Amino acid sequence: MRLSRRVFASSLVCFAIPALAQTSSDTPAKPVIASMTLEGFQQRVQALGFSAERGTTEGKPDEYFSFRAQGRKVGGRVTNPQLLQLFVYYTDGATLETVNEWNNSHFGCSAFVDKDSNAVLESDLVLTGGVTQENLDSFITNFRDEAEDYARFILDHKKKA
Repeated sequence: MRLSRRVFASSLVCFAIPALAQTSSDTPAKPVIASMTLEGFQQRVQALGFSAERGTTEGKPDEYFSFRAQGRKVGGRVTNPQLLQLFVYYTDGATLETVNEWNNSHFGCSAFVDKDSNAVLESDLVLTGGVTQENLDSFITNFRDEAEDYARFILDHKKKA
């Protein structure tokens, strides 16, 4: 019994020492964002150089804001304080086959066809547990790039049809 306790204690030391080595660093920890308001999300998009605006419907502020990215109108919303979403609609339409092909070859964004036959691209960023500002900025700029790629993808497939 004494031997097994010694082996167990040795095992703990083996796991603890590398863990301590990984957490001690000369670089300060970057602040993390674990929740965000719609206004905060819009401000972050604007800080990246996009002109974002929030409209109103029937006198109430919309539950999303919009900005132009590569000539496309992109929407941003906060589903809950720990979930950000970017989306873009394409009225050029797309077939389910085209959308499925996109989804099978692209990571990070989901495409679908809505009830009005619009091709929609959306992406979510989960803040639970925290992300850095660099992660958030990357989410926004990557979606901008994906939105442009998706538009080309849909138009190229329409030409082939």
